Amino acid sequence: MADDKDKDPPPDVNTPTLTTDDANWPLSATGDVPGSSSKGDEGPPPVVDDFAVTISTLRDAQKELLPSANAAVTSYNTLKEATNATKGWIFQQDRPGDLGEYYFWNPASQGTQTQQVQPDKDLAAQTPKMEASLDNALLSIADAVHLAGQLAYYLNLAAQVYTKADKDSFLPTE
Repeated sequence: MADDKDKDPPPDVNTPTLTTDDANWPLSATGDVPGSSSKGDEGPPPVVDDFAVTISTLRDAQKELLPSANAAVTSYNTLKEATNATKGWIFQQDRPGDLGEYYFWNPASQGTQTQQVQPDKDLAAQTPKMEASLDNALLSIADAVHLAGQLAYYLNLAAQVYTKADKDSFLPTE
């Protein structure tokens, strides 16, 4: 089995900055469906079994989800900034002493001396792999947060579609 050092690093990715689009969510269910026309489709109405949808349940689900999703956006952006500011530090130091100093007893001088901790050259060679891995992990987190936002959007869209269907429905006259 090949050693991990021999493997190619994962491809580095650009990590996104996440934002929230609208502070007024969850929106009221008005029946305004994005991209829909006000005219109904021509043709016979579909035949479906009876069912019920409770719009307030969809809104409640959004109200539960959105505070956590907004907090996740803020947390992700904070983590991304901290990661980008420090991800190369531990393996590639710019200044002597970046890793600190250690103290030891010198028997010849009968005193304590300090020596700067030197970076490990093998670890420094692994820096590109580590940075790419960190960026990929951040991208995975961003994808998960984005999916939570998509869920909130589709919960709202479902509420709008059902409200519009209710508004556009009519009682048969025959």
